[in-house]
Amino acid sequence: MFIPRSYSRDDQKEDLIRFSRPAAITIGVLVGFLIGLVGQGGAFITIPLMLYVLKIPLRVALGSTLAIGLFSATAGMIGKVATGQVPFAMAAALLIGAIPVAKAGAMVGNKTKTLYLRWLLAAIISATAIKILFEIFG
Repeated sequence: MFIPRSYSRDDQKEDLIRFSRPAAITIGVLVGFLIGLVGQGGAFITIPLMLYVLKIPLRVALGSTLAIGLFSATAGMIGKVATGQVPFAMAAALLIGAIPVAKAGAMVGNKTKTLYLRWLLAAIISATAIKILFEIFG
């Protein structure tokens, strides 16, 4: 996320974007395997690959990652519910708080320059990586 890249295409709409479909399929297969292997969401892997390999604009990459996450989370949720691993009261409380705040975040993100979104995303990914490193080696 800290590698310099051009921001000139970051405000393009999805219907104007061109990318390599074979590369996208290959990335999807590899990232899907890694997500399944470690049981962790793939946004920290998917977004940089979309930005730097497929050259997809930031806003489209963020939105696409949300859609990808929705489908993979739904599959995971079905498995967790089927095996009785979901505390429904806690999940409901989190949903009640998360849905309106996610909507507010989307509205703020829509008005924020992509340069700032990119740095915020890089900071979140870096903080997460540092936390994981401390947990592994700490």
